[in-house]
Amino acid sequence: MSGTLKDRAYTGVFWSAASQLSLQASRFVVGVILARILAPEQFGVIAMTYVFLAIADALASSGFRDALIQKRESSILDESSVFYFSVGVSLALAAVLALSAPLVERFYGQPGLGDVLRWVCLSLVFRGASIVYVSLAVKRLAFKAQFKVQALASVLAGSAAIAMALSGFGVMSLVAQVLVTDFLSLLLYPVFVRWKPAFAFSPLALREMFGFGSKMFLSGLVGAVMSELYSVVVGKFYSAASLGFYSRARQLQQLPVMFISSVIGKVALPVFSQLNGSEERFSRGLRSSVGMACFLGFPLMAGLAAVAASLVPVLLGPKWSESIPLLRLFCLVGATYPLRYLAVGALAALGQSGDVLRVEVLGKSLVLVLLFIVVWGGGAIWSVVVVEFIASLIYLGAASRALWRRSGYSYGEQARDVLPSLGIAGLMGLCVAAMELLPLEGAWLLGTQCMAGAALYFGLAKLARLEGLREFQAAFEKLLGRRSRGASA
Repeated sequence: MSGTLKDRAYTGVFWSAASQLSLQASRFVVGVILARILAPEQFGVIAMTYVFLAIADALASSGFRDALIQKRESSILDESSVFYFSVGVSLALAAVLALSAPLVERFYGQPGLGDVLRWVCLSLVFRGASIVYVSLAVKRLAFKAQFKVQALASVLAGSAAIAMALSGFGVMSLVAQVLVTDFLSLLLYPVFVRWKPAFAFSPLALREMFGFGSKMFLSGLVGAVMSELYSVVVGKFYSAASLGFYSRARQLQQLPVMFISSVIGKVALPVFSQLNGSEERFSRGLRSSVGMACFLGFPLMAGLAAVAASLVPVLLGPKWSESIPLLRLFCLVGATYPLRYLAVGALAALGQSGDVLRVEVLGKSLVLVLLFIVVWGGGAIWSVVVVEFIASLIYLGAASRALWRRSGYSYGEQARDVLPSLGIAGLMGLCVAAMELLPLEGAWLLGTQCMAGAALYFGLAKLARLEGLREFQAAFEKLLGRRSRGASA
């Protein structure tokens, strides 16, 4: 990467990381407090609505969010057309879901779910009106603005949810957290992202972007449906409490891995789009990103799986102990996420949205078959997570193959970039898990495991001279230098 673009990428990573860290930390703290106040089945009820939010989000953006980012020079007409389209589709979807609420309640057999879904529908309108602002922030690598928006919205929404939970509002406190977050984000984005829609709309502008966006839209829609299908299966064929344990384990796993994945994914598309056209620079930037993703992602998942038995009781309390084996399995799934985000981001930057769609369809079709076998075979809830892990491996393999064809990033090169971090992280995880034999309990055991795991991993990485460690140190030193120069100026 060129010096200027590399500086912008490092700055983008810094502020995207700060944004995600603040968002995830806020949600984590709020989630821990709410988990101690509310029952598992109440978390299960709100999780039943997430599938509809995910599908509606994909329909509202219709691939135009990615198309705006991928397009080098978007006009005010392009951006305004996407804005009005997204708002209109979001309003229509919210109305359809509100009218369908009784059917959803009967499908799950969960009394009161219809009322919850009607309230959640309001969030769709807020998100639809924010799509262009989010796209422009990502395209401009203006992650500092996103940091401010998300930090303020998440803290205020979390505070409102905790206050309502303490006042006895039950599941509605979780609904309030979603609504307040999205409403405040809509209010704050125009303040920090300098843009406003013009009074103009062009179907032709939408049609031009839809060539790329349509495949990204279908890919996103398939991904959203299948990602939430697991929750639908658990909620329908097991129980609200089981879905509560499942969703809480999934959220704990997503705290670290989605932090890394979303940071890399947000920066990957705009940066790789600018590198497109220079095969050597593109390949170098991709390998650098893979090395750092593995260096950060693998130890987080291995460490989380190793400390699960001590983490869950300390944070959530003993009533959530059924989440422990699910969390360990989810960590296997999470280890593939950063690489998946990078592969898809690189393919999208190359303009290969058709490959992204084919990867989604292949992986998700196999998921349907596996889920059918598990559910009708009477499999336990943990078997649903095993299916998700198998599907994630298939998805990653298909994405890697497509990336090899389009960029020349061979399997051998991918293995050399991935396996060293994977091996060291696995060894660290085994050592940390063995520390459960120590005569320690609760927070003392958890703290000892975390400190020992971090020291062991960084020590082994330094001895092995991992490329990911060098990339991490270079990025950190670069950002530290920029912050210092900015402060002195």
